[in-house]
Amino acid sequence: MADSTHDYAQANKAHFDDIAKDYQQFADAIPLAKTVTDVMLKSYAFDASTTTVLDFACGTGHISKCLAPHALKVLGVDISRGMVDQYNAALGGNCKAIAIELRGQEGELDGEKFDVIVCSAAYHHFASPAEMTKMLVSFLKPSGALLVADFINLPKPPAGYQHENSIVAHHGFSEQDMRGLYEGAGLQLASFDRTAAVLFGSETTIFVAKGVRKN
Repeated sequence: MADSTHDYAQANKAHFDDIAKDYQQFADAIPLAKTVTDVMLKSYAFDASTTTVLDFACGTGHISKCLAPHALKVLGVDISRGMVDQYNAALGGNCKAIAIELRGQEGELDGEKFDVIVCSAAYHHFASPAEMTKMLVSFLKPSGALLVADFINLPKPPAGYQHENSIVAHHGFSEQDMRGLYEGAGLQLASFDRTAAVLFGSETTIFVAKGVRKN
């Protein structure tokens, strides 16, 4: 459960700035991104000629790289300047990232709205996933979808995260958790797909939850 007195955003920013230069060597990152995006590509009808994507908490761009061939444009956003610098050094073409802490305010991202917003392995870092979900929906087109990938709720963080209490606010989410988060932001949970993945050398279960606007 999140500590209401702790600034998770700044703790995460400092942490990921610190590890950014080595993150590309994180052994599980590429296969994890492949696992997640394989599910995302089945969950949403990406179109290489039209689909615009916001990759929120994009890190060094593993998710963006997998989705880029299936999208017209991918904009990565991350609170960590270090991660964004690594993203832009590694990716090009239709992918670009910016370092910013979005708040859902008028004029952010030049007022752009997106067909699909993806957020992978980041929700457990957010102090308030409910507020974050509402903020993300503000950047979604009326016909768009929000795809969130994270851990199934666990009694403790996955192995390797247990020492990172300062940056981990939640130990995963259930299908009911995601339904509540989506409904609170005006979305309907359209699908909740579970799949096995490897993180820090250990098997765990992740999900990809698709949210669409209620009719």
